[in-house]
Amino acid sequence: MMKLNLKDKPMHFQNPRLFCDHFTNNNSPALLLQPVRREVLSLQPHVVLYHDFITGAEAEDIKKLAQDGLKRSVVAAGEKQETADYRISKSAWLKGSESSIVGRLDHRISVLTGLNVKHPYGEFLQVVNYGIGGHYEPHFDHATVR
Repeated sequence: MMKLNLKDKPMHFQNPRLFCDHFTNNNSPALLLQPVRREVLSLQPHVVLYHDFITGAEAEDIKKLAQDGLKRSVVAAGEKQETADYRISKSAWLKGSESSIVGRLDHRISVLTGLNVKHPYGEFLQVVNYGIGGHYEPHFDHATVR
């Protein structure tokens, strides 16, 4: 039996500039009252993970809202949209109001990022169900600005 020395263990690179904290800034009183757990995963590109951003109950509410609107997903085909074999799923787009769960999530995203995510500056919330055997092959998303 081979004995493993501590010096034989692989060393994991640690960047001292990566960190976890309770995010309270962004000039938002909401974040002072209810900080969000933030983990900076990468500096280049800048990637941040916000822990527990959505609760299980909120996720269930969103699934219920989307259920009746789920239809076969489509992809852009020039100026129109069509189904494709490389995307097998059902999707629904949820428009939010200030009082709905979608509106509250939009507000939470805006507080964290400082971005206006409301239409037409951002997309409506898309809910996708891939089901058994569903998939979406690697692709580039792009939009045509008119």
